[in-house]
Amino acid sequence: MSGEMELVFRGFREAGFFRSSGDHGPTAVFGGLTRTLEMDREAMVGSFRTILEDIRSGSFTVGSRTRPPTATRCWRSLGR
Repeated sequence: MSGEMELVFRGFREAGFFRSSGDHGPTAVFGGLTRTLEMDREAMVGSFRTILEDIRSGSFTVGSRTRPPTATRCWRSLGR
């Protein structure tokens, strides 16, 4: 394997998701732009609204109390 994904995730971890996006090469940017046009925007809006409602209602916290131990260890390793 090329190690590309490791570099991407290291960038997410060290610089944050948004800031690390500037480190992507032109091929990734081109792919992102062209694939974005293919996205089902209505489905995305619906998904984002569901997530927002989960946050507003507090129901997302139920999942954080019941997630598997491996997810909790991962979450803690990220400083959460």
